[in-house]
Amino acid sequence: MSHPDFATRVLKARGTPARACSRRAARALALFGLPDGPRPGMTDRDRLALAQRIAENTPPASVTFITGPSGGGKSRLARTLQAVLDAREDAPVVVPRPERASPLFRPGASVIDLLPGPVGHALAALAGAGLGEARLIAEPVEALSDGQRARLLLARAMLASRASGGWVLADEFCTHLDTPTARSVCRAMARWARRERRRLVCVSARDELLEALSPEGLIWIDLDQPPLVLLPEKDHARTHPA
Repeated sequence: MSHPDFATRVLKARGTPARACSRRAARALALFGLPDGPRPGMTDRDRLALAQRIAENTPPASVTFITGPSGGGKSRLARTLQAVLDAREDAPVVVPRPERASPLFRPGASVIDLLPGPVGHALAALAGAGLGEARLIAEPVEALSDGQRARLLLARAMLASRASGGWVLADEFCTHLDTPTARSVCRAMARWARRERRRLVCVSARDELLEALSPEGLIWIDLDQPPLVLLPEKDHARTHPA
């Protein structure tokens, strides 16, 4: 699948080139005994290699969880994975963050009006995203909380994935939800991914969601340590009950 300029194209699309600190930044770092060079951890090429491993070793009907403390580079890895999949012509459905999705939320539109396709499919997606309460179906979108908007965006991604290669990439997954609701959404989304044979990649600093997702793949990114990478072997994916 690779060709000579593959790494160069992906790094150019998603990588962040190293840059020297300003003198002011170097002085500030020195007050804490920190060097003014790059922080230990993944380089852009490390990140690209890991994204390629995820792309090549993630089977259908699976969940991959990218987690670790804030600031570790989870979102950068997600963007690199998106670029790798784009380069492989296997573009994922990317779940936008609610604060960046305002153009999708037409004023006055009801929840059901913002979901494409047959009504039955839309209702199933809402239920799968933890937004299946009947009273919300006709609710105007501006009346939704941030957490409800986040779940609406998950439902849209579930529907969009029917026409894609099966990858769904959700950064800041369940960030806006309380813990019980987040765990419920995790279980529902994981069941959906396995039932519909999707490749669901969830990115979140909330490591307490690990048990509810029960992922086939786990990437734990620490601040200053090499990442922990647990990916299924090719053609040996763990199976789950429906």
